[in-house]
Amino acid sequence: MKTFLIITFILIQTIPLSFQAGPIADGLYMIINKQSLDGLDVERASTEPGAKIIIYPPIGDVNQHFHVKNVEGNYYTIVSAKSSLAVTSYDNSVSSSLEQHEIEGSPSSNQLFEFLEAGPGYYVIRNKASGLYINGDSYTSISEFYYQLAIQSLNNCSEDLSHLMFYFEPVW
Repeated sequence: MKTFLIITFILIQTIPLSFQAGPIADGLYMIINKQSLDGLDVERASTEPGAKIIIYPPIGDVNQHFHVKNVEGNYYTIVSAKSSLAVTSYDNSVSSSLEQHEIEGSPSSNQLFEFLEAGPGYYVIRNKASGLYINGDSYTSISEFYYQLAIQSLNNCSEDLSHLMFYFEPVW
């Protein structure tokens, strides 16, 4: 029994290293977190550059619909269907928030994301510029009625990575 537990612990600890780039078909999606069942959303349905990308219960509004498009090898853009602005991370620190901004010419590495398979139908989403992952853990802001969304390093994670795992629900 002791040997089994040690092997199980080692397998859990090596899961992040076994992620493989997974193809996602270009299309329109709601991007839903495995743990919270909340989805990516543009704060207050804004069409303005700089609006925060948040996590919110999926109600199917157009501000929760995102065009996913492969643009460079295994990297994709995630563009709001309502604003036509790209999900962007400008801060390359250990933790960062996401905003929507215009794509000027070619997408910058801050606007490119890699989808890595993390289980059947689930992906972790990593930003090219920072190497950080979108974290679906949501918490209520004291002064607002929405949920913050951040990106973070895998170094700050527990063994349960479900807060980093998302599935792509096609929008028809």
